[in-house]
Amino acid sequence: MQNENNGIKILVVDDDPYVMLGTSRILKKSGYTVLEAKTGIEGIDAAKSHHPDLIMLDVILPDINGYDVCRTLKADSETKDILIIICSGQKKTSEDQIIGLETGADEYITRPVENRVLLARVKAMLRLRRAETNLKRKEQDLKTIVDGITSELFLLDDEMCIQWANKATIKSLGELAEGVIGHKCYELYAALNGPCKGCPAEKVLKSKTTEKAVIQFPMGKIKQYKGEPIFDNNGKLTGVLSIVEDISEKIEAQKELAAEKERLFVTLQSIGDGVITTDIQGKIVFLNKVASELTGWTMEEARTNPIEDVFNIVNEHTKKPVEVPVQKVLRTGTIVGIANHTELIAKDGKERIIADSAAPIFDTQQKIIGTVLVFRDITERVKTEEQLRHVHKLEAIGILAGGLAHDFNNILGVITGNVSYALHELSKDHDLYEVLKDIEAGARQAQTLTTQMLTFSKGGMPIKKTTSIEMLIKETADFVIRGSNVRCDFNFPDDLWAAELDAGQINQAISNIIINANQAMPEGGIVSIDADNIEIETDRPIPLPHGKYIRVTIQDQGIGITDKHLLKIFDPYFSTKQKGNGLGLAITFSIIKKHQGHISVESILGKGTTFYIYLPAIVSEVQKHNEIDYINHDGKGKILIMDDQEPILKMVGRMLNRMGYETDFATDGMQAIEMYKKAIVSEKVYDIVILDLTVPGGMGGLKTIIELLKVDSNVKAIVSSGYSNDPIMANYGDYGFCGIVPKPYTKAQLAEVLNKILSEKACSFHQ
Repeated sequence: MQNENNGIKILVVDDDPYVMLGTSRILKKSGYTVLEAKTGIEGIDAAKSHHPDLIMLDVILPDINGYDVCRTLKADSETKDILIIICSGQKKTSEDQIIGLETGADEYITRPVENRVLLARVKAMLRLRRAETNLKRKEQDLKTIVDGITSELFLLDDEMCIQWANKATIKSLGELAEGVIGHKCYELYAALNGPCKGCPAEKVLKSKTTEKAVIQFPMGKIKQYKGEPIFDNNGKLTGVLSIVEDISEKIEAQKELAAEKERLFVTLQSIGDGVITTDIQGKIVFLNKVASELTGWTMEEARTNPIEDVFNIVNEHTKKPVEVPVQKVLRTGTIVGIANHTELIAKDGKERIIADSAAPIFDTQQKIIGTVLVFRDITERVKTEEQLRHVHKLEAIGILAGGLAHDFNNILGVITGNVSYALHELSKDHDLYEVLKDIEAGARQAQTLTTQMLTFSKGGMPIKKTTSIEMLIKETADFVIRGSNVRCDFNFPDDLWAAELDAGQINQAISNIIINANQAMPEGGIVSIDADNIEIETDRPIPLPHGKYIRVTIQDQGIGITDKHLLKIFDPYFSTKQKGNGLGLAITFSIIKKHQGHISVESILGKGTTFYIYLPAIVSEVQKHNEIDYINHDGKGKILIMDDQEPILKMVGRMLNRMGYETDFATDGMQAIEMYKKAIVSEKVYDIVILDLTVPGGMGGLKTIIELLKVDSNVKAIVSSGYSNDPIMANYGDYGFCGIVPKPYTKAQLAEVLNKILSEKACSFHQ
């Protein structure tokens, strides 16, 4: 077994060889390493060079005495910690021992001494040194630990004076350690003459228990103070261990965090979308104001509820439940949107079409801690898009319908014109008179069909006149319900505005709605028709520009329309009736649109349907005209007729000849211009020119009138067309024409236009 004394060096300083030999032998036998010196100087040099653990120093030496050697070694920083035992071979008094110990010696031994006693004294001295060294090491370790703590630690005595302090305390106070120890804590921390208000240390000294407090010091520092009582072995309170933490930055960070939370809260409450956040169990943590409005749940009601209870979504068409995207986000950790045609059912049962998406919320370690769901009400947008689709469908059909109507009107023009001519020539008791009247009635019905087709076409522009909508609606409604078990109730204000309308088209639009109302009440009922003046502001949901409008409300008491069908009722050829063709409301939609108006519908199953029509209004008096069933015209002069259809040329020529005119024919604009120029040269000028607006493959009426006006600025021209594919038919005067005869037309209608033109000295365009 290894001797515990191995490695311990002992320096023996003695000039007596026998003492040196005996002492060295005893020490070596015990396992010590022995160094030897015979003089004081040698002893000092050996101590400095070998730094022994212990020196056994004789008092009487040949050069300098042991006391001086001891003083020298204890005064030197390199050797001051070496244990020194002064050994004297002469009998000494206690006064000599005091002198030896005062030189710095750690022990004083008088020879002769028993070997066992000597070794015991040496061993005791070394054990004491080891304990002392261990204590210092532990103190240093403790100091290192305490100085490594970022909180301020210091010990107060019962007078509140600092006994020791760690580095954090010294750094905080900006003082040297020597400037801290012994001072009152309140002098250094707060520059006060007494304890701080609410001082925990002062409370500890009274209560002898742990005390805590938050104290704000000068210069704005806020510190959290904890005082722990310190007791001695007898339980007597000896001081206070103070633990102080500067929480100024923490408090500031908490304030900033609170401010940031407030800003976030205000932001979420202010945005136009609904926002709901959940935890990782899918339970609601927060919902903003918009989300509360859309779901019908307040934040207090919704918090901690499963998201499915509050965010109840179904398929718009099937009404089957749809999975809330929050659950998929929690499963996949990705952003998830919902499918189209999703409805949110609010707490009160109200349904809204929504668009939304959900995303995960991550913490700083990229771990999912919840989800955020953002959604918005797109009900109005979907309705607007649906209306745009209606418009596009109508425009597509209009291209086809316009072409068909043009050709059909040319055919009807020949039939209608010739029949009206023949009726004019026959007496009412003629065998063929009734036959011709039936043909005329059939042609008129066919003309109604072409009018419907033209309404679809891009060129089916209304030919507007200032009209009393009250009279028009009453006449239309009374005619439609005549002979049925349905009654119309009218409610019109006395000051109802007028409107610029195509009376025929609006008549048709209103008729279609009332026909539907009549058919929806097979057992009879009341159709309420109201009209009022309104001014639409820019923030209204109605897709119309700001201005004055007449709103017509038509409400029936019928069976109502399902939500599924309500979005399709304006589609061409959509009908729920076996005998319906599905064009009525589509035509109505197109007519109102081309009058720069708007139509919408609401319906409740079992209670009825309400249509709202908005038409631009004018605030003016309406001029009333007496309708004339039969018009004659007799004239004299020359009229040039331009049309690409020979049967129409013959028919119109026959009418005009009967009225007393000479007629010439041209099949396109180029021929008409040449004939007009020749007539001027021959001084046989045409009194009137009738021009077909559309000539396939040739010059039509518009280009022709432009050239004729260059030849003769006073030319009187009538425009005629079976295809209103541009605004010329509605605003003919702006293009140089004096009148208009839409195809098909009768002899009486042509006579009315001629009477009007020839009664005026000049066209309004020429004035």
